[in-house]
Amino acid sequence: MSFCIALTDADWSLTKDVFSIVGTVASVFGVGLAFYIGLEGLSTWKKQLKGTADHKLARDAAIILRKYRNALATLWNYADSAAIQIDGESWIGSKGEDSFTASIYQPAVDNARKVRAELEPISLECAAIFEGVFISGFDRLHMFEEACCDCIESYLRLVRKGGFDDKLEFIASRALTSWNAFASAGIINDKTSKDFIDELLSPLLKDIDARLLKNLK
Repeated sequence: MSFCIALTDADWSLTKDVFSIVGTVASVFGVGLAFYIGLEGLSTWKKQLKGTADHKLARDAAIILRKYRNALATLWNYADSAAIQIDGESWIGSKGEDSFTASIYQPAVDNARKVRAELEPISLECAAIFEGVFISGFDRLHMFEEACCDCIESYLRLVRKGGFDDKLEFIASRALTSWNAFASAGIINDKTSKDFIDELLSPLLKDIDARLLKNLK
């Protein structure tokens, strides 16, 4: 026995309408699904891109901060030597020797400022993106640098003048008073100066290292 399903024109029209609706719904659903997948993919890509950018910034910051550390450590030693020369009044009667003295001391100042110039845009970017310790964490490092540079430049100014008057005596006295603040804080030699610099750098490097490790996971 055979069975036949007979469809009237009305039935067939209704069937076609049903298939048409199902097809439209499936098409809309497919487009929606593709759109959702596309958004998810874009979101993932943005996160990956941000992670890559953050990793590069943290890496650049780690490199330049360690470079700055070395520049500051060297700068402190030259500044300490300058302070000793000021205190010993070796600059009196030294007029004419300023070029030679400057050739010894000035490079340490120039190098520290050069590295700081490289650090500036990175520190600003870290403060803007990472925030936290990076907002004011560089301030004390810059104060340390400026104190060292001021001591060296005061000595070079004294050597350049070479005489002795109230103005020069004031420059010498001010430089020594400022420098003695380091001694009062226990910063008296190469080791203690490096320890102090490391203490200033520690919060910054700790945060950077954590970000680098996080991006490796």
